[in-house]
Amino acid sequence: MPLAANRIYALAQIIATHVGLDDLADIVAQGNYVKNFDELLRVSLNPPALKKFTIAHAVVNEYNDQDAVDLLKAKLRRKLWANDVFAAAMADFEDDEETGGNHEAAIARRARTLRLPELRQFLAEHESKICVIAGVAELGDGKTRFVRGTGFLAGDSLVVTARHVLRYHVQGGVPKKPSPGPLYAFFDHLDGAPISDPRDPKIAARRVDFADDWLQDFSDLVEDDGKNPDPLTSLQIDELARNLDMVLIKLAEPIGAYSRWRSGGPRRGWVTLPDEKVPASLAFDDRILIPQHPEGEAQQIDIGRYKATDASLTRIRYNTETDKGTSGAPCFNQHFQLVGMHNSYFKPPGASEVLNQAIRFDHILKRIKARIPSALPLTQARLWSVSEDPARPEVIIGRRLFLSWIQDAFANDLASRKERVYVAEAKWPKCGASFSLPILKAALRGKSDPVIVMGTDRQTLPSTPLDFVAVIAEQLNIPAREIANLPERADGNFRVRSPDGDKTNLYPARDVPRWIKDALSLHRVVQVDQREIARKQIDRDKKAGRDPNAEDVRVEALATPVLIPHQRWERIWIVLDNAKDSAFSEEVSALLVKLIGKTGESEDSINEELRRIRWLFLGSKPRFIDEATVEILDQMVLPDEDIEDCIRAFAESFNSLPTPEILKTVLEFIVIRRLGEASKTVYENSATRLRFLQAEIADVRNYFRKQLGAGGA
Repeated sequence: MPLAANRIYALAQIIATHVGLDDLADIVAQGNYVKNFDELLRVSLNPPALKKFTIAHAVVNEYNDQDAVDLLKAKLRRKLWANDVFAAAMADFEDDEETGGNHEAAIARRARTLRLPELRQFLAEHESKICVIAGVAELGDGKTRFVRGTGFLAGDSLVVTARHVLRYHVQGGVPKKPSPGPLYAFFDHLDGAPISDPRDPKIAARRVDFADDWLQDFSDLVEDDGKNPDPLTSLQIDELARNLDMVLIKLAEPIGAYSRWRSGGPRRGWVTLPDEKVPASLAFDDRILIPQHPEGEAQQIDIGRYKATDASLTRIRYNTETDKGTSGAPCFNQHFQLVGMHNSYFKPPGASEVLNQAIRFDHILKRIKARIPSALPLTQARLWSVSEDPARPEVIIGRRLFLSWIQDAFANDLASRKERVYVAEAKWPKCGASFSLPILKAALRGKSDPVIVMGTDRQTLPSTPLDFVAVIAEQLNIPAREIANLPERADGNFRVRSPDGDKTNLYPARDVPRWIKDALSLHRVVQVDQREIARKQIDRDKKAGRDPNAEDVRVEALATPVLIPHQRWERIWIVLDNAKDSAFSEEVSALLVKLIGKTGESEDSINEELRRIRWLFLGSKPRFIDEATVEILDQMVLPDEDIEDCIRAFAESFNSLPTPEILKTVLEFIVIRRLGEASKTVYENSATRLRFLQAEIADVRNYFRKQLGAGGA
């Protein structure tokens, strides 16, 4: 539903306050809703806060006009999932009578005692492991019926769902022959319209066919499950214990072992199966969290409370909300442990309250455990492309040093400056130094670390320390008023004498770094009084006609503050493109030396907030950088090993390895192409060689993808 003008204003204000323009640009680039974003960036408005709000307001208007605001909010939440302050602002925005209090607000309201940062991390890690089960059933009566449910990965190619979801495709414990229609699992259905007809080629979610021998295990359903009145007879109890309404499905591809993103990187993985004691230890009012795809919708979550276990000890009941199509969804407790598989609602005759119901997972586990092979820990695959479009990969040739540096730089406690500072030194123009930025952003998929970029057409390199501060403040959403707290320069010539008699420019070497350090410390983590959170929730409940939660009432009445930390980022990546000595003024050079550290300065002596910054200099190594991981880029020296490396990385992302024969064929294929009459000149030109090889490897990848183990990806 489109937003009213005041709600557009409120959402734009949240975006302008909490979302950096680079992050907003990345989000907008994922769709065609805003076609003039770069033009908006070029508009000159002061103060910067007005420009940010104007851009944010225009973006929200564009999405609103196309009835896509929910999509924008979902992408913002996914991009900034680790930003507690942004999440709290969105919860306040969405918990409004006009919006019905959906998503973050509903989670915040129902989660209560859960720590929301841990919950968001859990959802970010598990959303890729949960799928829509969808299929087609031609029943011979001239009608086509569509199958829809939810499932979750329990192994690299194994999915658990409810047996009744596949009622048209299973008969007598075996698949019907002939099958009434195709069956699929759809992963990464996180945005957009519900999946109705799974044959629709426009579905953006990742489609995986069922294997030929797809039915790996089976436990029948109980008709009228959840509708029989208590007390149950011994025959009913026995029937429930024997029939767990469950199927274990084998997919045609081991997608759990594939990289989640088609370009490589972290593998998808699967839901950790619990110790058999976990579901049995549920206590009254424990949380029950259900990520789900009701009616084939984009993935969503609801949180409720456990209420009871049935007489057979195989069913648990809870008040977590579900809908048709949720059947087969995993149910987790407040410790994020798997406790059940949702299968029904519970409303026996005469019951005053409708609950929902799951099969307790310890009983399912006893049935399927022997079918699930012991799995080795999944290692991360190397990135091989920066593009998520499988038809148009932008391949990464070489760059193993850079990729290793990024991976190591995720650690918080780094031992040396080389682990914090990277330099891509370009031997020739067009060698791929600037391509380091897309590589970095691809490596950061699924994380919410802010990336601050300078030295591009969109944001030039700073010419003064104040310019640098302005960019930092804008991208990290540090209020502009705090820039006014920068100390003034010392004297007319901006220099004062140090005790040893040397002149030192204290403005870039002491005053500005001190301001940046203090600003980062103040804004990375903010302390929030839980009493105020409870007070706001009580006000919302009263306005909505709900009785306030007892826990909120208790917390709000406390005499002393209950401070909880809200974190906005873990680390910061600052990218300085087209870096060369002439691009940095004396003052900016002095500022960067102080922020990064200089020769002889131990890592322990550098402020913690400054040590959380990762620095990338693209183009050349400025003289003021004394320690760094330096990679020399020379597109005229790209050995066949780099091409083989790229092909291996592509195959590894699909948990496969190319044979020596395939690698030999690939190299011969490229050699023939690059020595051809039409391409030899292009290949031997330093300005076009890298692009030529990237295009050729992309073609090879498309041509050989089945041989390389990528299936139909």
